[in-house]
Amino acid sequence: MGLQVYLLSPESPGSRWAASSSLAGIQTIEPRLIGTEEGIDFILSFIRRTGAEALGAISDSHCLWLARNRSRFKDICRLLLPPAQVLESIFPKKNQLDYARLSGFQVLPTYFLRGESDIAEVNVEHFPLCLRPSDPRTVSPVFKVRVIESGEQWRVFFKELKLAAGEIIAQPFREGPNVVLHAARSEQGALLGVKAFLADKKFEGVTLRIREFSVPETLVQAVERFSAAARLSGPFHFDLLLDVKTGDIWFLEVNVRFGGTTDKVRLLGLDEAANCLAAYGLKGPRPARPCRVRQKAIVNKRAVLKQIVTALRRRPDLWDYPRRSRLMTVIDACRDLLCAKDSVFDWQDLKGGLAFHLQGLVSSRAR
Repeated sequence: MGLQVYLLSPESPGSRWAASSSLAGIQTIEPRLIGTEEGIDFILSFIRRTGAEALGAISDSHCLWLARNRSRFKDICRLLLPPAQVLESIFPKKNQLDYARLSGFQVLPTYFLRGESDIAEVNVEHFPLCLRPSDPRTVSPVFKVRVIESGEQWRVFFKELKLAAGEIIAQPFREGPNVVLHAARSEQGALLGVKAFLADKKFEGVTLRIREFSVPETLVQAVERFSAAARLSGPFHFDLLLDVKTGDIWFLEVNVRFGGTTDKVRLLGLDEAANCLAAYGLKGPRPARPCRVRQKAIVNKRAVLKQIVTALRRRPDLWDYPRRSRLMTVIDACRDLLCAKDSVFDWQDLKGGLAFHLQGLVSSRAR
């Protein structure tokens, strides 16, 4: 689009970043500065030095930190983020489930566990349960997701937790592919596009491969109601669960930021970065370059290689989909290496693509 892009990354002093032709410049910020006034001063200095006109982030905590300091960026740089009160409202998953129900999404049977005895309210038919903290900031030690088979496992697990506030969300564990539904919304409330993709392969709970997926009109309407009720702006994506037997699509969560599938969906025709700029009334000197590959499946080949190595060491676990024998897992992964399009590698940015895929090798040699 004719725009210069800079990267400001939380890294320790002396960290070395490989050059990328996609970036006009790279700067590190010490992790100790994140969340502090000194950190905001550092970012503002970087913005003035580069002449940057807009700033975004890809971490929930970073988004919230910057949004809370929006007044510091006034008349200096546009924040590509919703207001802080919007992010604070949508961050707890309990609130997300409330918005989802009101908006017409299908929601799995849900229990809110705050103590050992709450498990008695769970219908035995709903075990095994998938546990997620409503707000990770209120739980120690922090965990993203856990599966328990019985009430006794919950009581043992709860004794290890320190729950400062909020609750643990418990829902029936369902095996199946995910539907990742991307959208963007302008500050004036207009949806700039709703497009869904099927994550038909998952590895350790992370999307490994995606394909295009036809969005039912009922889902589009639910997205419109949800985003309006929550007052979202900019890019966001819903993680949904598909029941392959019934066709039901269940709400899991929403992330109001770029995500792990942003790079993949671009190759299937959805330029989320361009939509983000448009949502905040910005554009480049020239239109976004259309990007659509012929392959129907998009993968991150670095992650596929990791899956092959892991499959040779262990059987598929609960977070892998589909769960097959080691041999079939490796054969299918090799097919993806040969036939699927890599989400990162680009002939116009050989340095960046190679640096990404070789980063583990490079760092291990350096040690």
